This record gives sequence, structure tokens and C-alpha cells, in this order.
Amino acid sequence: MKKVGILLLLIALASLFFNVFTKESSNKEFTTQTNDVYDLALTKTLSPTSPWPFVPGDAVTFLINVYNQGTVPSGQITVTDYVPNWLLFTNASVASTNMWSNILLTVPNIDPWNSATINIWYTIDATFAWGNISNYAEISQDNGDDVDSTPDQNKDNDCLLDNRKDMFWCSSN
Repeated sequence: MKKVGILLLLIALASLFFNVFTKESSNKEFTTQTNDVYDLALTKTLSPTSPWPFVPGDAVTFLINVYNQGTVPSGQITVTDYVPNWLLFTNASVASTNMWSNILLTVPNIDPWNSATINIWYTIDATFAWGNISNYAEISQDNGDDVDSTPDQNKDNDCLLDNRKDMFWCSSN
């Protein structure tokens, strides 16, 4: 009988300790810290509505997607589209400034985890004989401190992905 009484006493003490411990724990406050992250990305693809193969005089449409991969709104962004020889700028779906060899495109604020799509239209020069034409774009100005890139107007210092050839390469120029 003594053993049963001692066992019940131990259970009662353990229960009391558990209740006190859990009450103290449940009354404690805790805070979480969130870090604001500013992170933009850009992709440029040929629109599926553009004809293939191309011939001189054809209209060509590119889609530039700017992604806000961060946790804060982007503010206004400037995208520079580098106009190669043999492409003639026609129009863009956002405010643009034609700087002759560059087109500056203005993208308004993009909320976190959203994107904006820019359509940009060119015409292949009628005197173009044959070969490849490469057209590049990059984020050249933004309102934040991007965690993994620095906006600039130097198309030769960025990484490129060629989906047609499954190739990815970076330049250090």
C-alpha cells in the first residue's frame, strides 16, 4: 500500500510540475524577425506569335519578364534593351525612350512575388542578308539593393541562357 501511495504522490507532483511548466511556457511571448529582401530577375524570350524561320522585313516580338523575387515592392525599374544591327525598333508595351542603340523601358512598381511582362516589337531590316541576330536586355536601374545582382548598362557582364541549345554561360567583361 505504501508503494501505491508513493507512486500516486509522484504522479501528483509530476502533474503539478507539468501544469506549472506549461502555464509558464504558454505565457511567454516570442517574436519572429523578418528580413526585407530586394531581389529582381529578368528573362527575355521570343514571342510564340513571331514567325519562324525569319526573313528580312518580318516583324519580331520579344517578351521581357521582370520578376520580383523579393519580399518588398520593387519601385520603378528601368530595363535596357540593346538594339543589335539589323533590328529596327517599332514599339513597346510600356513607356520607352529610344536611345538609338538602346531602348530604355520603364516598368512601374512590381509587388513581391509578382512579375511584369513587356512586349517589344522590332522589324528585321529588309537589307539583312543572312546569319544570326542576338538581342539582349537587362535591368539597368532599380530602387533597391538587389541581393544577387547590380543593375548597369553593360550587357557583356551578365549570364545568358540559350533554351534552344540548353546552354548557360557567363561573361566576366
